[in-house]
Amino acid sequence: MDNEISIKREAAGRGKQKKLLERLLPMMAMPFIIQSMVVPIFLGMIKFMLFKSLIIGKLALVLIIINAFRNSNSVKGRDADLAAINYGFSGHENEYEGAYINVNRDSLG
Repeated sequence: MDNEISIKREAAGRGKQKKLLERLLPMMAMPFIIQSMVVPIFLGMIKFMLFKSLIIGKLALVLIIINAFRNSNSVKGRDADLAAINYGFSGHENEYEGAYINVNRDSLG
């Protein structure tokens, strides 16, 4: 009889351990399941940010090239209309009309 009772206790003990393991296993696996669901979302977000920064970088390069072409076509720092408006420059180099900037020093005296 002792033998039968001990077998029943062992079976009951193993059953409790099995039930405990069945209850704890999903809780132990939950972080891995959440990670496997969240990682693709983060990878998609990183991919989108990378693509967006690539497009912005290409746009910046295009704007730099356009600006370089625009500035290379203009006269380097000498615009006759701007000089006429601001300094009283009338087109004659040796004429002094009150503008001291960009005037030939020999024509002053």
